[in-house]
Amino acid sequence: MKMNKINEIVSDYFETFSSLKTAKKYNLHNTTVLKILERGDFLKKVVIVDGACLYRLDIGIHTYKPLYYKVEDETGCHILVSRKNNYPKVYPNGVGKRISHVILERLGNKISPNQVVCHSCDNPKCVNPEHLFIGTKKDNSQDMVKKGRNRVIRKSFKLNPMIVKEIRELQGIKPYKEVAEKYKIHPFTVHKIWRKVRWNWV
Repeated sequence: MKMNKINEIVSDYFETFSSLKTAKKYNLHNTTVLKILERGDFLKKVVIVDGACLYRLDIGIHTYKPLYYKVEDETGCHILVSRKNNYPKVYPNGVGKRISHVILERLGNKISPNQVVCHSCDNPKCVNPEHLFIGTKKDNSQDMVKKGRNRVIRKSFKLNPMIVKEIRELQGIKPYKEVAEKYKIHPFTVHKIWRKVRWNWV
């Protein structure tokens, strides 16, 4: 396969982070796309996607799909973009393990069965070691209460397309916590609106 074709395939993958979609687009087998992605020359480089820098995350465990994160300047969070779910996992030996656990353990921390990894930034997709700390489930619950994340019912604006547009217009102008307070919504909801994870059709 020619290098320009390989580069095209890799670029397409970083638009969707789906090897299956990329394989289907180029009429290739999924394993072929994965083998291309495992090439060292691609994994060592910083990738530019939609003007944003994505950095390779090395957790010391082989993953079939490379892990990449972007840095949020305002919060300092390292947001994992190559995994769609919150609290992303890897599967060493077929057993699921949260990436946040793997990162802290690799730094020499021991996490006992009765301990959990907490996020000081309240963003479950953040993999910045400086935002991760080990605590008990009780510590995590107390932190949740302290920050108001335990409120299932809270007075808030009912989101609609007009309000969502207003929130998006404040991106880069006001801090996300200030925006959340103004509209009486959770700060994480602001992040999702800004990243177009929610209300992406507006």
